[in-house]
Amino acid sequence: MSVSLKSSMPERRTRLQLQFLALFGALALTVAACGGDSVVGSADEPDNATTTATGPPAGAAVDTTAPVATVPVDPDAGATITTVDSPFGSIVANRDGRTLYVFDNDTDGVSNCADQCAVNWPPVLAAGSPIAAGSIDATKLATITRADGGTQVTYFGRPLYHFAADAAKGDVLGQGVGGVWHVIDPAGTPILDAAPGAGAATVSVASTAIGDVLTGAPDGHTLYLFLGDEAGRPTPTCTGTCAVNWPPLLLATSGGDTETSTAGAGIDTSLLGTVAHPDGGTQVTYNSWPLYFFGGDQAPGDTTGQGVGQKWFVVDSAGKPAGPNAPVITSQPGGTAVPTANSSILLDETSLGTIITDYQGLTVYAFEAEKPNLPTPACYDACAETWPPFLTDPAVFAGPGLDQDLIGSVERTDGQLQVTYNDWPLYYFAADQVRGDVKGQAVGNVWWVLDEAGTLVKE
Repeated sequence: MSVSLKSSMPERRTRLQLQFLALFGALALTVAACGGDSVVGSADEPDNATTTATGPPAGAAVDTTAPVATVPVDPDAGATITTVDSPFGSIVANRDGRTLYVFDNDTDGVSNCADQCAVNWPPVLAAGSPIAAGSIDATKLATITRADGGTQVTYFGRPLYHFAADAAKGDVLGQGVGGVWHVIDPAGTPILDAAPGAGAATVSVASTAIGDVLTGAPDGHTLYLFLGDEAGRPTPTCTGTCAVNWPPLLLATSGGDTETSTAGAGIDTSLLGTVAHPDGGTQVTYNSWPLYFFGGDQAPGDTTGQGVGQKWFVVDSAGKPAGPNAPVITSQPGGTAVPTANSSILLDETSLGTIITDYQGLTVYAFEAEKPNLPTPACYDACAETWPPFLTDPAVFAGPGLDQDLIGSVERTDGQLQVTYNDWPLYYFAADQVRGDVKGQAVGNVWWVLDEAGTLVKE
């Protein structure tokens, strides 16, 4: 069955690898703390770290919001506008032959690309009057004053931009991004054609080493969902640099016409949908989850984005998080995820050392007062409001470094199953807000974190 989804992502999937490499090759490869002072890739709040451009191993943490290295702009040098040959014919470029773009969301003489947008799409700045070269019409060159005070070059009244991922003369990696960024010809006309060789997109289910997951054709790269989108689902929250590292599956135009995509084998067409992306364009959704690729996946079948920051997961045919350490989502779209467990007990580094956490890195605790009657829970009512029990579905699996034989569950008086480790019922602390928080440690001298052996850590 055909579905009216025209995807810019599959048609430029090869170019996404180049974008990822170009962006991260330009950055210092550092690791910094985020979302709890010890782990990169949470993406709930700004990160300050990057990872290697070759793609991390499965489950590795990757920054999703670090600033992109912007195109250095020398106002004097940047004032020369020329033309170069490209796969789209003659297009507008800067003095060094780097491609320039226009933004559909701009209005004549006004730039609407600021803040993070201007990091990914640095404006062409000039100290004085721009200079025409090549086939540029000098009478159509001008400048405007941006909201941030910079002087930006315009051509035929349209502000001009670089794309941060274009690393060399002739690169046109920004063409068609979000369906709103385009190269421009010497006559000032945006070129709407997709990249040469682009093909129709198909969302399918394909087998990988971690199970059957959603993929995007024509080249079958893995698609992911982002747990950060859950609260406002289906509204995407991965924007700016996050969306460069995790490119959204966007709708696009080619030659002004709508292209169609198909629902491949295993896809429920009733679950396909779209949502406006905050950076521009329209993103494909499945079961109300916005869909993304991962820039670190190098080939079809790669799933190196799985579990990154414990926020990114492959998607199964039902539109749910899948694969190792995937959470069970019990809320409806637009609700709040309930942190139930499915492959969810992990080890994480905190200020107290290596301790047990849930799949999101949230600390779990044991209640020492329960020791005489383990594994029977004793925290209910007001206690359970301050110390919410760590609830589970029947299947719970140990992460690396943990003993599967020590994992169990116990039925609470309301019939819900609570996760246990080494017979200790596990609880959250309501005051812990982000990964790495250990505010519940030693409260009342009866609440303690646990180590990998399931022993109370009394520090």
